[in-house]
Amino acid sequence: MPRRNFEDILQHHVRTDEDYNAMKIAFYNYLGHRNTFPQTSTDDFLSKALTLHKPALAFELIGNHAELLIHPNAKLMRSFLAVILETKDYSQLKAFFEVTKGRYMLQRPANLNRLVIEQAH
Repeated sequence: MPRRNFEDILQHHVRTDEDYNAMKIAFYNYLGHRNTFPQTSTDDFLSKALTLHKPALAFELIGNHAELLIHPNAKLMRSFLAVILETKDYSQLKAFFEVTKGRYMLQRPANLNRLVIEQAH
């Protein structure tokens, strides 16, 4: 799937969880054939989960970011945190923490550890 097709489908046709998960499979398939995407495209793919108000859809991608050659920018990671905090769902916050912990090449939001500890009590 050429990058242009990927971006077109992402912008115009991904509207549900099922669409996002199908796109994720296509993304894995594309990478499996030794292809890469520019970081702007992968950031757009991750932010689509935020647009759908389902940040957890992208947790698998974030958790495997190094293997998938995805390096989300710091602003995007802060956006994930902001959307998760809006839900006031501690389980989502903890899942985001778990998926980012120990990922030394990943830019985590600066206050993530503090927020997880505060929200736990």
